[in-house]
Amino acid sequence: MRKATGPPTSSTDFPEAKIFLYRFGLDPIFNHMVKQNHLDAVFSALADPTRRAILARLAEGEATVGELATPLPMSGPAVTKHLKVLEAAGLITRHRDGRIHRLGFNGGAMAEAVAWVTHYHRFWSDQFDALARYLAEPGDAAPEQPPGPKKEIKEDRS
Repeated sequence: MRKATGPPTSSTDFPEAKIFLYRFGLDPIFNHMVKQNHLDAVFSALADPTRRAILARLAEGEATVGELATPLPMSGPAVTKHLKVLEAAGLITRHRDGRIHRLGFNGGAMAEAVAWVTHYHRFWSDQFDALARYLAEPGDAAPEQPPGPKKEIKEDRS
């Protein structure tokens, strides 16, 4: 039961609202995290090898759900679940031609993920370059470390 401490301050005060908002990927209280949530969705979608295989196929051109499902060793409903994850992340587009659903690759959705990886690649490259320069400096020999503890050999006195 909810405490009557004043007006609601977040969607967590109303569980039904929270479920509704999260179902559609929304939460007005955590609006500043929308960008991060999209990035999480993209990386989560890319984490699965089946979804990466689907994206690789769609990078070659549009395909129907049946054409995507044929080479995969899983049921049609399982493929549909993978497609929904990719669609929610914005990595694929879907349009209908009558009863046929055509899917296409949306590489633009990965731009944010590429920017994130590029930023951290630069950061770690700079860090490793600084470490290499530090280790290459002459005259600063590493101090000798004392030998580790000697292992005692126990004799078996049977």
